[in-house]
Amino acid sequence: MPKAIDLTGQKFNNLTVIQELGDGRILCRCDCGNIKEYDKYKVKTGHTKSCGCKRIPEENSGRFKRIDYTGKTFNSLTIFKELGHNEVLCKCLECNSIKKFRKDRVVNGVIKNCGCIPKEKPNSVNLVGKTFGRLKVIKKIQNNPVKWLCKCTVCGHVTTVLTSNLIRHKGIACFPCSKKNTAKIMRIKKKKFNIDGTNITVIKDRKINSNNKSGFSGVFFRPKLNKWEAKIGIKNTLISLGKFDTKEEAVNARKEAEEKYFNPVVEKFEDAATRKKRGKKPVDIVGKKFSMLTVLDDLGNGKVLCRCDCGNVEEFSKTNIINGHTKSCGCLRGSTAKERNLKDLTGQKFNMLTILKELGHNKVLCRCDCGNIKEVTKSQVIRGMTKSCGCLQKTALEKNREKARFVLRDYHNCTGEKFNMLTVLNDLENGWLLCRCDCGNIKEIRKQSVINGITKSCGCLRVESGYEKAKKMNEATKKDYVGQKFNMLTIIEDLGHNKVICRCDCGNTIETYKSNVVGGRTKSCGCLKKGRKKKEQE
Repeated sequence: MPKAIDLTGQKFNNLTVIQELGDGRILCRCDCGNIKEYDKYKVKTGHTKSCGCKRIPEENSGRFKRIDYTGKTFNSLTIFKELGHNEVLCKCLECNSIKKFRKDRVVNGVIKNCGCIPKEKPNSVNLVGKTFGRLKVIKKIQNNPVKWLCKCTVCGHVTTVLTSNLIRHKGIACFPCSKKNTAKIMRIKKKKFNIDGTNITVIKDRKINSNNKSGFSGVFFRPKLNKWEAKIGIKNTLISLGKFDTKEEAVNARKEAEEKYFNPVVEKFEDAATRKKRGKKPVDIVGKKFSMLTVLDDLGNGKVLCRCDCGNVEEFSKTNIINGHTKSCGCLRGSTAKERNLKDLTGQKFNMLTILKELGHNKVLCRCDCGNIKEVTKSQVIRGMTKSCGCLQKTALEKNREKARFVLRDYHNCTGEKFNMLTVLNDLENGWLLCRCDCGNIKEIRKQSVINGITKSCGCLRVESGYEKAKKMNEATKKDYVGQKFNMLTIIEDLGHNKVICRCDCGNTIETYKSNVVGGRTKSCGCLKKGRKKKEQE
């Protein structure tokens, strides 16, 4: 069992450990002066930060302050009374009805209205005529779950696919096409490792099977004949090399056959591999430094000679050094690392830090190339975990800010300046701007969003939302359209409750929904459908 760490004297947030009580309990003094017993794990991990003095209690109660949203509007609901117990009384802006709702659901936007605007059903999505990958949707054939009849644009195969599979691009091809693709991939794999009908991986490895008793592949004993036989497989054919009195003769025959049949195939494969590599120029890394290794010479065959920061000169793999798999000569591992930590490294330089003085307890005083002098952990300097005094991190932060178009202009007055379509009229307090849009609207917008280009207009550029469409449709149904014509239907009489009587161009009179006629969903009395059916029958 590992020994428990004594935290006496250490400080975590606002709590200073006074005494270890055992069984995972400690006695702590808060910055406010209170002394109290706490759970050791919670104090150490930061779950318990103080004795409770940092929390802000309500007046004359033990609860914490809760935000009062009275008078604030969320979507279509305005809160005008707090009922307590996470309940509020709200007024709907659409129908002026008053209802009681859960406070958190209203604030988080889960409840957007009193229910006067119905939600769009998921089955109302129309995918007819759309193309997903290789599949074109012909028609809807089933509800719950919704299935669509699709036709492959490549092979013409007809199949049924779920809505979720089409939208998420899981059903991008029909089964015959996907089967052909897998077969094509397998053929490519076979071509890659097959030369003249022989699998190159089997020839190069030449592993002995677990059931082999002779100890050499292709050589086995015939007990009935009391002789040893040798065979070899090449180009999907098995060739018998003869029967021999001794095992040595059979093994020699097999070796001669491998030189005759296998070696030309392996040489052909290696020639093809070298031909591919000819186009790639060898990377010259002589004189460059990777972690703690400085490259002195390129020895060829993927090997380089390197000097480590500890002074050792050794031979390493070139790819391992470039990829960062080899960082030192091995001095960072085990007992050698401990010896390096104990050595006096005053005057030596690691990355951007030069050690000036050994302070003991694994601490050193270093001078950075930028001129700063800082106390750093010795082992982290040696291993390259700490490369500078922190100036590299600052430059990296500045670069990231430039990439993210982070503009450091939040604190100057922007009055009169123009950003995209917004002209700043007044720089308000708390990071807000009063802006005039090119469309004429005047609106308060967050300063940082305007400067960084996140908000480009007052909202006039946005695509009309579903809520706005429903609102327009409600307004349309309230208007009087008697005598007006939409497609083939002329409205004769308005019955109220979104119902109208219409006369079709064919002479029929029907009763239908006003919103469907105005919106163009109902175009005729049904005579267009009858005409299509007759043409199809003919």
